Amino acid sequence: MNIEYQSIAIVVTKIIWLSSLLLELRIPTTIPKILLDNLGIVLLNDNPIIHLRTKHFGLNLHFLYYCMQNKFVILVHLPTHYEVEDLLTKSILDNFFIKFTINLWL
Repeated sequence: MNIEYQSIAIVVTKIIWLSSLLLELRIPTTIPKILLDNLGIVLLNDNPIIHLRTKHFGLNLHFLYYCMQNKFVILVHLPTHYEVEDLLTKSILDNFFIKFTINLWL
């Protein structure tokens, strides 16, 4: 979970940089949504209580919580059965295969 928090924190810093660049260029933007398949990360950010097991990645946790509170980004849980990239990385059922190929326009 620590690696996922680090990767999300890196993505959020890049999104903030890009948003500030677009703001300087006077291009209107909306609040970006980051879709995550890890429900634990989304719930941990929604609830700011730091548990004993999260103290080793507390800085990333505080950073993401700060970004969510100030509306820099929105973290949204995406259930696994909506992830189209599973078509390329996992063995999936026939009905999901058909749905994903339609979504990918294949």
